[in-house]
Amino acid sequence: MSVARVPHGVLAAEIRAGRVTLFRMLGQAATGRFGSVVDAMATAALERAGEAAPGAPVLQWPECCCKCLRKGAGVRRVSSSSIINHDVDYVFKFDVPHCTGCAGTANAKRPGAMGMIAAFLVIAVPVIIVMIGFGAAMNYDSLIFGSLVVGPALGIALPQLWSRLRSRQGNRYQAVHVSSIEFDSSETPTSFALTFSNPAYGAQFVALNRGAGVGSA
Repeated sequence: MSVARVPHGVLAAEIRAGRVTLFRMLGQAATGRFGSVVDAMATAALERAGEAAPGAPVLQWPECCCKCLRKGAGVRRVSSSSIINHDVDYVFKFDVPHCTGCAGTANAKRPGAMGMIAAFLVIAVPVIIVMIGFGAAMNYDSLIFGSLVVGPALGIALPQLWSRLRSRQGNRYQAVHVSSIEFDSSETPTSFALTFSNPAYGAQFVALNRGAGVGSA
């Protein structure tokens, strides 16, 4: 993988172009007085960033598949989104070139922390319950106590193994995604990092946008 740092000026242009939008809680306005305040502050910060650099350049994308580098008539722009959380969720949307074979993964998100926790609970809890049930039925104390080790161990190991197997297959997840976003002291977005699963495409992207201040991170 490779990472590109996109500076403030380009970020402002992307916001004005509507490619960065505030994703409100549950798809609606934030609930409650506190939620409304946070939502309003985030919206204002995006507006400040969008007004900060009029005439700033918009990102350019190499005209080949961002995943396999294929060129030709089968390559088309596909909307690809990334979500970064900072009090609220910020959604970045870009039209990234994909070939027909890779287009289906444009929005295939990698599992985040909450996904891994959910997978842990889905595996660990049933294993513990089953082992305790058998241990109690068969009067095996070792099975009961062992469930407290085996259940969590499987809950940790199996999701990680599954994630690694999918990653090795190469085309399971989106090839370009925003991996981080930076803010200044007033909580105005200042830059973000784009991560590329294909380093060669990432290098082409950086070279194409170097004049706009984009560089390798």
